[in-house]
Amino acid sequence: MDQEKFTTENFQWREYRMFELVKERFAADAPEEKYIFLGHNGHLVKTNARNDHDKRYTGWDVLGAFIHDQYPGDVYAIWNFIGKGRHRGHGCKNKGPCNFDLISGTLEEILYNLSPDQELFFTNSQVLVEHENQIKTVINGKEVAEGKYGSYADAFYFIPVVTDLKP
Repeated sequence: MDQEKFTTENFQWREYRMFELVKERFAADAPEEKYIFLGHNGHLVKTNARNDHDKRYTGWDVLGAFIHDQYPGDVYAIWNFIGKGRHRGHGCKNKGPCNFDLISGTLEEILYNLSPDQELFFTNSQVLVEHENQIKTVINGKEVAEGKYGSYADAFYFIPVVTDLKP
């Protein structure tokens, strides 16, 4: 691990803490160990680069880009698309429940119309090339990023409807 890469500059606190935990984990294990990291797309994307619309997914450097930079060729990233659903907490007014819906003209809408009842998994291929500029990241009705996400992941997993509300 390159110690110089670990700096608080441009990191939000929790992202920096994730860097520290990953550094500790990598230091404790043999270099040939394999890992699967589960987390929000924004933390695990493979690049901090700006897209064609001059936007980044986050305003800070992320763990996935760090790992990809340190271990090029060894990282396989899967991006999750979500069509619509119900959520509580982060991004919702008063941290209560809120809904998010399909947005007209997005790749998510196209995929939902293809298969509203089953999840879809596809590799970063012609599907993305044809629709890459229709991928939009929207949080609470506000578009935060758009454009070509092919460089952010190696494969994509579309989930038509999700909910994190407990019964």
